[in-house]
Amino acid sequence: KKYLLAVSGGIDSMCMAELFLNCSLRPDFAIAHVNFSLRGEESDADERLTRSWAEKNGIHYHCIRFDTNAFALEKSLSIEMAARELRYGWFESLIEEFGYDFLSVAHNRNDSVETFFLNILRGTGIDGITGIRKYNGKIIRPLIEIERKDIFSYVSSRTIIYRDDRSNFENEYSRNKIRNLAFPIFETINPSFLDTVSRDMEHFSQAAAILDDISQEIKKKVVSYENGATVIDMRALKETAHTDFHAFHILNPFGFNSSQIKEITDTTSTGKHFSSPKYDLITDRNSLRLYPTEREIPSSVTINGPGTFRFGDFELHLAVTLVVSDFNVHPPHGTLYFDATKLEFPIVCRTWQEADRFHPFGMKGSRKISDFFTTLKLDRIAKKQQPIICDASDRIICIPPFR
Repeated sequence: KKYLLAVSGGIDSMCMAELFLNCSLRPDFAIAHVNFSLRGEESDADERLTRSWAEKNGIHYHCIRFDTNAFALEKSLSIEMAARELRYGWFESLIEEFGYDFLSVAHNRNDSVETFFLNILRGTGIDGITGIRKYNGKIIRPLIEIERKDIFSYVSSRTIIYRDDRSNFENEYSRNKIRNLAFPIFETINPSFLDTVSRDMEHFSQAAAILDDISQEIKKKVVSYENGATVIDMRALKETAHTDFHAFHILNPFGFNSSQIKEITDTTSTGKHFSSPKYDLITDRNSLRLYPTEREIPSSVTINGPGTFRFGDFELHLAVTLVVSDFNVHPPHGTLYFDATKLEFPIVCRTWQEADRFHPFGMKGSRKISDFFTTLKLDRIAKKQQPIICDASDRIICIPPFR
């Protein structure tokens, strides 16, 4: 396999790089360094160290420089979250471009226990008290079971060069307060508290896996997909035991936090809108509908003849068929038949407008599409994304897949 190592120049990542270099399996690896431009000359010195190490040992080296402060300001993120978003986005692009199989990160046991306490203090579900995973997709953490003191002993005995980030010794950030202030007190209560908490996290991880299996079975029963929306059957969900727990496990991956989820499950209003960073949620009488945000819906798509066309989440397929003696005029669901000689090309697929009216097949007179949408109980996002298909004269010929 090919490995990409995230190397900052600090003691943990330089230890990991040396272990890869001296591993008897001779793994194929490269290192990637991010200069966040946050510490001036110190950041540049970190870059020089990692570059020098790579050149000395003949290891392929990737490096990038970000204006982290500007990015954090632009995205309204904390510096920590901005740095995380920048580095992992870049790592993913390197993995795709160069075909790396795994990203190796130098988190250790202390980092995992720190995360455990951070999550508890911020509020978390059971997944948040399982610590940092050893494997997570393409991310691996080969040092996750090793304590920081053992890494220090190894590096000292091998005289491995590394650089200290001064901010790690300051107590400005929550993680540093836990590391520098709380952990020494914990050690006076239980000198082996890292081992104890690590065992607890393993137990929590096993319990989380069991509960996840149960939640996945509930999810299969209450979640469906319809025209680009994820639909949650709240009536069925509320009939299960521990509704709040299962609601959290279903909605949290969409970016909704625990307080939002509580409000969502308690609401009895129709049409109430909730937002997460990437999803919009609309409540209905007995269901919830989730839509990805910031999707580009074209104002119109022109169809000049047979073929397959996309309009948002809808895929439209147009074909010309000869009518033979056994032709069934009643199409299957999702299919509409027209007399081809009565259609004027180009056909246009567009979004609906407030004044739109159509003539439903088999009915006398016309009907406002807005009234039709109300009958269908479409929420405002579904209305916005619903395609309307017109002929060359802008006559509405269908509202797929309804009429």
